[in-house]
Amino acid sequence: MISFSTDDLRPQDRFDHWCEVRGKSLFGVTIELERERRANFHGRFSAVAIGNAVVAEMTASSYRVSRTPSDIARVAGNSISIGLQVRGPGHMNTGRGRVHRVREGDLTLSHSDLPFAATPERSDGFHFRTLKIPLAGDIVLDARAHDIAPGTLAPDERLTRLIAAMFTALTERQDQTAAAP
Repeated sequence: MISFSTDDLRPQDRFDHWCEVRGKSLFGVTIELERERRANFHGRFSAVAIGNAVVAEMTASSYRVSRTPSDIARVAGNSISIGLQVRGPGHMNTGRGRVHRVREGDLTLSHSDLPFAATPERSDGFHFRTLKIPLAGDIVLDARAHDIAPGTLAPDERLTRLIAAMFTALTERQDQTAAAP
């Protein structure tokens, strides 16, 4: 398990550290925040491996995040990402003229190597959980897995409920693993 927080850093160093460690190194994303809000930034991140997959959880101050073609070239993931927006709604622009609203409680699904830009609706922070499942070979799900553009899953669909139940079970397993002596 890996875990880190900005709590022990000097306030003026927190955002830059978060951008380098969480953004560029772990997830290959670009993070932006107005300079005047950076001194009040805080963030916590943890991740645990479950087989070849990784369950990660983060809470942080609100910021804009994007995955650009240069981010993807630098840190390719070749994974299916299932996410849960626990707190902190926002909008996700996936290009192609598509912008999705992501509400609290929404599940998201995407291929890790497709660009997006996400903007928070509020400035009071967010809480997000994600499960990254690496792809081996070419999985076909009525479309190539690489074509799964970031978006939300319809909350009332049976498949969404099944994915939500599995996601919750894996997330609870992470909490139990973290609490084990």
